[in-house]
Amino acid sequence: MAVAAVAAVVLALGYLREIAIWGLGWPAHSVGDRMFSLDSERNLPAWFTALLLLGIGVLMLRVARSELRQKLRTAWGWVALGIGFVYLALDERFMLHEP
Repeated sequence: MAVAAVAAVVLALGYLREIAIWGLGWPAHSVGDRMFSLDSERNLPAWFTALLLLGIGVLMLRVARSELRQKLRTAWGWVALGIGFVYLALDERFMLHEP
């Protein structure tokens, strides 16, 4: 529930920024410049996304650990997904895909 509330606040701030710039004609620097932009890197929405991806990856790795203890065949799929999501979180935060 708390994650949904934080997501709603982050989205609302991003949308309000865009409305202020494009709808009302305010200069970008007067509404947080890129801090709340939903289309930029290294800002609040990007940090939030990175935290969500990291949380998902960690939960998947915990499922994998549980399944490995039970010797289930699906465990390695969870490992792959968990590592993939942790990589996505690191990429979102540190822009690994950027030159």
